[in-house]
This record gives sequence, structure tokens and C-alpha cells, in this order.
Amino acid sequence: MLKFEGSNGKSCEFDRESVRASEVLEALGLQKKAIAAKLDGVAVDLNREVSAGGIMEPLTAADEEGLDVLRHSCAHLMAQAIERLYPGTHFGIGPCIKDGFYYDVDVAGAVITEQDLPAIEAEMRRLAGAAERVERVEMGRDEALRFFGDRSDPYKVELITDLDVPGVSLYRQGNYVDLCRGPHVPDTSWLRNFKLLSVAGAYWRGSEKNKMLTRVY
Repeated sequence: MLKFEGSNGKSCEFDRESVRASEVLEALGLQKKAIAAKLDGVAVDLNREVSAGGIMEPLTAADEEGLDVLRHSCAHLMAQAIERLYPGTHFGIGPCIKDGFYYDVDVAGAVITEQDLPAIEAEMRRLAGAAERVERVEMGRDEALRFFGDRSDPYKVELITDLDVPGVSLYRQGNYVDLCRGPHVPDTSWLRNFKLLSVAGAYWRGSEKNKMLTRVY
């Protein structure tokens, strides 16, 4: 039996071993406008199966943390669009920032300039319209190293190598897969309002000893 309390004071129970976060929010009357959820203070995807009860609250675009979910999901959408337009691209890091997000990219045999941003935006809109499901994948650390090693992705291999953890999470949408803690929106159709702003150079991990990547804001 799983028991939950809502941030609105309501409670609910489920007679099963796991339940989707979205089902819990709905049972608590907290589903409206939610783009993700928090269980005992930990952010989770709406599609996430949770196997322990606790205090559940919604994250919405009105919350800074909820807005960050949208921003980081948009960063993945942009990366997916770039990968489709520039096959062979590898990705560094893509965090949220105060007014949006950026992603550092290593484009194989090409250069992205600000003149290319409208085409990337158009591909992002196409992918958003396709409503591709965003799926969380759990992997052991060694399995993830092999996975990104097979993809000849030096940046993700380096990041995972530096992590002292037994496992990591990946997020998949279509053919695009990225190392990420999440959470993310349930599918790409939730991402409708975005604008690519500028392009700059950025050394990998901030060191001038490393390769210069392209940072797209």
C-alpha cells in the first residue's frame, strides 16, 4: 500500500507496488498545470514510477524549479534538432541559466553561426509537433560508459568517469539520447515557446587546455 499526502493537505492511497507521479497528483487534485512533481522534496518526471509514498507536490511553470524543467527540456530539444541537422555532433553540458539555457556542442565537420539558428529553431518546432515521448533510462555506471564509448562520445565518457556513483540516468527522445538527472516534460509537444539567441565559443569544462566548443544560447 502506497500512501501520499499532497501539498494541499489531501491524501490518497494506492494498493500496488508502484504508481506514476501524474496519477498521484491527479488523485490529490494537483495535476492541473503540473509539468513535473516533487516527492519528499525530490523532483521527478510526471511519467516516473514511484515505489514509496510521501509528500507529493506539483511543479509548474510558475515555479522557478518548474521553469527550469521546461528550460532544460528545451535544451534537449535543441540538441536533438542540432544532431538531426548536423549528424555526428557531440554534446558537452547544457545547463539552465538565469534567463534560459545553453548547450555546448562539438559539430563534426561544420560550424554553427547565428545565421543557422532559424533553421535549428524550425527543426525544434517540427520535433515539438511530433510529440516524441521523453523516456528516462537507468543504467549502471559501467554500462553507461560502454554505451557512450560505443557512440564515440568523449564528453559523456569523461563526465561519467568523474562520477563516483553506481549508476546514472539517461533521457531518450526519438534517436537522441543524453546523460541527464532530469526531470523532463513527458513529451516534446510540451515545448512550444523558445527562441535561440546567440552563439559563442567555450572551452570544454572551462579550460583553455581543452577543445573549443560552440555554445548556443
